[in-house]
Amino acid sequence: MSAGIINKMKFVSPVGKDYKKFIDYIDREETKAYISIKDFDKYTDYMGNPDKSTGVFNDTKDNLDKKDLKKIKEQFLNAQNDSSPLWQIVYSFDNDFLRENNLLSPEGLLNEAKIREAIRKSVDTIKDKEKMNDSLIWTGAIHYNTDNIHIHVAMAEEISSRPFQSFQNKNGKEFTARKGKFEKGTLWSAKSTFANSMIDRTQELTHITNLMRMEINKSIKEVGIKKDNSIFKQCENLMDRLPDNMQLWKYNMNAMKEFRPEIDKISKQLMETYNPKALEELQKAIKKEADFRERMYGDTRSGREFSEGKMRDLYSMIGNGVLKEMRELKKDERYELYRKSKFNSHDRKENKNSSSYMAKAKVSFIRGLKQLSRKTKQEFLTQLKMDREEFMKKLEKEREEQQRTYELERGL
Repeated sequence: MSAGIINKMKFVSPVGKDYKKFIDYIDREETKAYISIKDFDKYTDYMGNPDKSTGVFNDTKDNLDKKDLKKIKEQFLNAQNDSSPLWQIVYSFDNDFLRENNLLSPEGLLNEAKIREAIRKSVDTIKDKEKMNDSLIWTGAIHYNTDNIHIHVAMAEEISSRPFQSFQNKNGKEFTARKGKFEKGTLWSAKSTFANSMIDRTQELTHITNLMRMEINKSIKEVGIKKDNSIFKQCENLMDRLPDNMQLWKYNMNAMKEFRPEIDKISKQLMETYNPKALEELQKAIKKEADFRERMYGDTRSGREFSEGKMRDLYSMIGNGVLKEMRELKKDERYELYRKSKFNSHDRKENKNSSSYMAKAKVSFIRGLKQLSRKTKQEFLTQLKMDREEFMKKLEKEREEQQRTYELERGL
């Protein structure tokens, strides 16, 4: 798979006679350019060659003039004198990718302003990831001298923050130089920042988010877990096995790890039952964005990671909604248990286990009250009012059954 964007980095440490040259640019084997390690300033000359680029830019200017370049060269020489590594980074494009994303016109005009701004943000990412200091200097230039448009970036610290380390050359001789190698992930982060700054995917990502939150999750919240009898039975079965501490009933908590497959199964059924069209549209939107990322980065990993990440977000969102409903049901069960035991307290002498039953009910009620701390008083009273009528009917029926049992036991 051909990548839409490629970035590569080489660095040179200006110490010892063994390092006389460094690779100035690598795109294709036949277009290598070598310059002396002692001549940091010549690299800027190469970058600003009018036959190869449209001019040199940096963090503050789009086109450096002769006076600016003279100052930049002095800064690079200062960096060399302080043994700072010189980093050379190349950002290369598949020109078709640029055309697909309206960055290169059919006439061959490149949106250089957007490219330069993306480079600046990418360099800021490198500076942040590598913890470089404010003496960092860099220059960049857009080149058109090959089939693929590319950008050269040269970086160094005028006062280096890089630690000295011991190395060994090809002949086995040890020497000391400042660390030049970047941390793992730095170049990937720089590439990601560059791509996201250059190509705005806000509309596509917003569409995915809206489908997840406003279409799928909202529709499930409105229906709940009680409407479908099969789903509700699964929820009841799961509730009986969840930890007694309902504060642990959060999808991404470790206590839920063993229950996540069951929660995911319930979430999947809810989505497929109540909003299958939105789910199908979401899956298509995620695949489209994943395909774009695979095209941009040139591998399947980026697309796969995006798809898996979005689906994890979706199941986490739905799963937390399911668990929240379960918590509310459990709170109601505990309060109802206490109410029942209170109304039947006058029959405690006829029931040998009534004292134990009452004690357990009180303990359960106290636990329930603790869980109700996040509920406002008004919400609690409103819920009681709505459930009161149904509760009283159930209570009356149970008391009648208890009375019949009492009479049968005494032969009445």
